[in-house]
Amino acid sequence: MKTIFLTTRAGAFFATLLLVASMARGQAALDMAGIEAEAAGWKLQFGDDFNRTPLGDRWRTVLGKWSLRNGMLCSDGRAYVVSSWYFTGDVRLEYEAVTDAKKPSDLSAVLCTDMSHEASGYYFGFGGDGNRNSFLTIQGERVKFADTRIEPGKRHKVVCQREGKNISFSVDGKVIISYVDDRPMAKARFGLSVWSPSRFDEVRIYTKNDGKAIPPAPRTAVQVQTFEVTGFEIPDPLFEPLLGDRPTPGVFPPY
Repeated sequence: MKTIFLTTRAGAFFATLLLVASMARGQAALDMAGIEAEAAGWKLQFGDDFNRTPLGDRWRTVLGKWSLRNGMLCSDGRAYVVSSWYFTGDVRLEYEAVTDAKKPSDLSAVLCTDMSHEASGYYFGFGGDGNRNSFLTIQGERVKFADTRIEPGKRHKVVCQREGKNISFSVDGKVIISYVDDRPMAKARFGLSVWSPSRFDEVRIYTKNDGKAIPPAPRTAVQVQTFEVTGFEIPDPLFEPLLGDRPTPGVFPPY
């Protein structure tokens, strides 16, 4: 019995070592990705590892429910969350995402979005349409597809980038979509979109060509106005006109 006990302890010890080594390799890969981005001229402007309890003022829930659990940004179903910061210049979004859903759909992101819905910007659909494929959508129009799917239980690394007119979409180190947009959108708020229970981690935003990160204006410093719609009033700055966002008729973010 003693020998078995020691063997069990040894097994647990080595399993722990393997887990730590795996986590170290994952962090090393993440750090290397950041080094490569900075070597290519990108400047890190925003990062979130979600190692806290409240979601805080960095994010604004547009749809569904989001929470922070075990150091990750989590949703239990259909949901969309948008950064309260926005960015100028060229922009590059990196994140890690995983789902344990048997029927996953979307570990997706949006660049150059406003505060209304996913179709307002560049939608990088990873594992969309019930995980049938991946695609790039520009203001509601799908322009390109890729035969790339979510693997349940796998922690995927996703990179979404707009550099000038060039749009690129990478998953796990492989570029799956490249596209040239002759009329690139300038607004650079970003969001995360899911259609099944999912978790996100290590979100990073880089900018290039004199790009900057602009935090949200303090609500106490913004003059309150109102918009009258169908008999009731919606107070501004929900639509943040100072930051250039415009409401989509009939779509009101539930802050």
